[in-house]
Amino acid sequence: MIWEDNSLPVIALQSTRGNPEVTFTHLQTWMFVHMQYLEFFWWTVWIATLVLLIWKAVIKKEFTS
Repeated sequence: MIWEDNSLPVIALQSTRGNPEVTFTHLQTWMFVHMQYLEFFWWTVWIATLVLLIWKAVIKKEFTS
């Protein structure tokens, strides 16, 4: 199935031939190696925040009533 919409503008991308090779900085290389740990930390903080909000909004009200 080909999706086609003539109302959208055409985006022409230039070829990658002739562009310089990509080099990563020390920080980018470090982040690439440790991304799984950073993502685990992010989800841990996110879940802890949700637990804290649920505790304060729902559970604590049930025990104080």
